[in-house]
Amino acid sequence: MRDRLNAWRDRARVLATMPTVAADGDGRRVLRGLMKGTGGGAPVPIRIRALKGRTIHLRPGTTDIDVIADDFIFRYQLPPKEIRSARLRRIWELGTNVGVGLVDLALRYPDAELIGVEPDQANLEVARRNLEGLEDRCRLVEAAIWDEDGQIVVEGGQAYGLTVRAHRPDDPPELHPMPAISLNSLLEREDPGGSIDFMLMDIEGTEQRVLARDTEWAEHVRSIKVELHPETGYTEHDCAADLQRLGFRTRLEPLWWGGFVIGLK
Repeated sequence: MRDRLNAWRDRARVLATMPTVAADGDGRRVLRGLMKGTGGGAPVPIRIRALKGRTIHLRPGTTDIDVIADDFIFRYQLPPKEIRSARLRRIWELGTNVGVGLVDLALRYPDAELIGVEPDQANLEVARRNLEGLEDRCRLVEAAIWDEDGQIVVEGGQAYGLTVRAHRPDDPPELHPMPAISLNSLLEREDPGGSIDFMLMDIEGTEQRVLARDTEWAEHVRSIKVELHPETGYTEHDCAADLQRLGFRTRLEPLWWGGFVIGLK
């Protein structure tokens, strides 16, 4: 009952607040249309107030509108409060979707170099448009984060909330394999010997694998925010225990749908 009440409250907050996310009247009208969940076709441009009027692109008839709620109403992409005012230099977003959160972090931390990792090509196409003008500091990596290098398949066929697993030889041809990369390999490729000030991890249920195996990368991470996916059976206590084993002190940010585990050093 409490979860249903909290879900209703979140929905009411989105309905009341979403139009104000836009920077102008045209954007407010577009957001109202997107909230109805209708339409399709090419991404539509919207100027966002919190991005100082910067334009982003969203796809009608998709869950892109949920990303806007997450990033500009609930602010799930923000670093832990303990470091939010610090001068962050390197930020990684694992599961960057259409890049909206990455844009916000790039503008908040103008000295930072940022990497967004995303396995879905359609999401990446929109992310590249949203990151135009920030390419000197923001790099996109087309891959799924995994505990080893190889190939994975994506199940679900969604633009948001994908599930990934290792590719199997007997997979049907419609499950096209895509590259998977470990965080050790990504660190070696992108910034060998460097440190990451903030890592946001939302990799749709594969967090348990990544936090348990081949975790040398964790020595280079100062703070981490892991989104929980309770439906996988990986609890906040399991996640906190894994992060503590990797040298982080942890706290929970519980929400009715799961929430986050914060790790700090």
